[in-house]
Amino acid sequence: MPESPLRNSYFVLRLDFSCVDSTGTTEEIRLSLYDHDNSSMSNFEQTYRAKGFDLPHIEIDRANALFSIHSLVSAAQIFGLAVYLLIDEYDNFASTLWIRNPNWNVATRT
Repeated sequence: MPESPLRNSYFVLRLDFSCVDSTGTTEEIRLSLYDHDNSSMSNFEQTYRAKGFDLPHIEIDRANALFSIHSLVSAAQIFGLAVYLLIDEYDNFASTLWIRNPNWNVATRT
């Protein structure tokens, strides 16, 4: 199979939500999600550095994974490359939340 002309033209951040504990309080679930996301972003940095990309340090904020994602995207932009986000098991994660918390309202987070 011939190589795609787009090979090595983007970064890939992989998240596997099967690793996220979807039990407990909203705060416990948020912390589990942030811990997983931040760990994946640290792994992203290590992986691409090992592949020869001189990425600037990705700032990880354990209390705010959205900040960490912004830092990762900013680091990737230096190379003019997009970041593709692949999320595995998001459907199982979301379904588990709704099954265990039938009165949980996404809009109000109650």
